[in-house]
This record gives sequence, C-alpha cells and structure tokens, in this order.
Amino acid sequence: MPRIRHLILAAAVVIWPMALAAPTAALEGTVPLHKTPAGTPNPNASAVHPHGGSAVASHATPTAEGSPSVVKRFVGHVPAEFFAALLVTLIASVAFARAWLRERRRSRDARGESLVDRLTGIPNRLAFEKRLSHEWRRAHRYRRPMGILLLDMDNLEHVNDRHGRAAGDLALRSMAKLIAANIRDSDLAARVSGGEFAVLCPETDIHELEQLTAKLRLRLAAAAMATSAGMAEREPADQSSDDVMRRADAARYSDKARRSADHPAEARPGVATPLLPAPRTS
Repeated sequence: MPRIRHLILAAAVVIWPMALAAPTAALEGTVPLHKTPAGTPNPNASAVHPHGGSAVASHATPTAEGSPSVVKRFVGHVPAEFFAALLVTLIASVAFARAWLRERRRSRDARGESLVDRLTGIPNRLAFEKRLSHEWRRAHRYRRPMGILLLDMDNLEHVNDRHGRAAGDLALRSMAKLIAANIRDSDLAARVSGGEFAVLCPETDIHELEQLTAKLRLRLAAAAMATSAGMAEREPADQSSDDVMRRADAARYSDKARRSADHPAEARPGVATPLLPAPRTS
C-alpha cells in the first residue's frame, strides 16, 4: 500500500501548515477571562458591607456552564478556509485511493488471466515457464529432485478435420481436466501448445515420474485418448531447465515413433473417442 501512504502524506503536508496557523489565530483573538484592565474596579472583588464585615459582590465569577468552552472558542476563531481545505483534501485522498485500488484490482485480474489457458482453464505456457524457473532454481540450489512429464494428444488434427474444431476443443478440455485431477497439489499441469500438455513435478525422481506416467496413461486410455508421453528428471550436470525440457521432448518423440510402429491403428489419426459427437453427414 505505498501509494496510499503517499496520498496520506501529501494530505498531511497540505493540512499541517493550516493546523499550525489555526491555534495562533485563535489565541490572538482571545481575551483572558479574569484579566481586569488597569483603573477599572474588579467586579469580582469582595465589597465591604455598610454595617461591617465583608460581602461577596453580586457579580460572581462566571462559571464553566455560563461561559463558552475552550473548544468552542477555538473552533470559532479557526478560519473557514481551513475546514474547506481539509474537506477538499480528504475527498481528493479518498478519490485517489479508490482509483488506485480499482486499477490495482484490474491489473491483478489481468495478470491472473494471462496465466490461464482460456480454452481448458488450466495454466498456460507462460505460467508453466514461470513456475519451472522457480522450481529449477530451488532444486538446483538445494540439489533436490524435479521432473517434467510431457503428454501429446496424437489425433487432435484429425479430430478437428473430421468432427470440427468444437469437437477438438471438447477433447482438449476433457484431457486437461483428466490430467489435473490425477496429479498432486504440488504439481502443475499446463497446456503448452495445441494438443501438448506438460506436468511439472517438484520433489519427484524418475521412478515417481514413471508411476505418474503409467497412471495417466491408464486414465487416458479409459477415455479412449491416444497420447504420446515423455519424461525427464533434473540431473546434476544440467545447466538450466531447458536441458530437462529437451530430454523430456526427445522422449516424447521417441514414444510417438515407437507407438506408430507397434500400434499403427492407435498412432494414426482417426481413433474414435466416446467423448466426441458422431461424424457430420453431408
């Protein structure tokens, strides 16, 4: 909230000189209550009774109830311009604060939207890269394990051509939802391009990556989604997170080639999926 503090400080700079001048003006116009001019009988002095003794004068000292209070006398001598300036400053400060908070909220919302894939609702490539940079530095500094898993929908292009882009979008949303539902809270699933998804797994070695890959393959196969997968873990000789990404990408391409040779019916475009609508008829 630095800007709010700056606004309050600016208001104080404007109001403070006026506040210093106001008491001076009030005191200059104030006459002490009990000061009696020279040569003037004091109405509060004791008078001698004609038959002896003394008697209290009929004009007693004004009580606190009958005299104006110090606050009222002070306020009465404060210039009206002071209150006007104070009111204007407060209104301006509130207006600036509201405008700043509104812009900050919009900026925060815009940043949040820029990190989310609009089609699938999961993090996008930018969010993945930001998190990967953070996790890489932490893992490299403390020599902790870190893994990356890449998944690619094999038949997305054919689905778009045969069933339409809306069907392809539906398949992508279904795949994103399935992946996000089967990873840990500490992991990050993101859509990094077309039909390619990435899962960032902190504190995960190659054996745990293999288990996660097998689990996701099982879930995707149950949904009749043909996918290729590649994984890699951080190694001590790696100079940056790009080294891990390159190995995971190479493993994904190798898996795609192997699947094409072993299961050509699954690898080639045209695998039917129950998540898609029936083909359009002309």
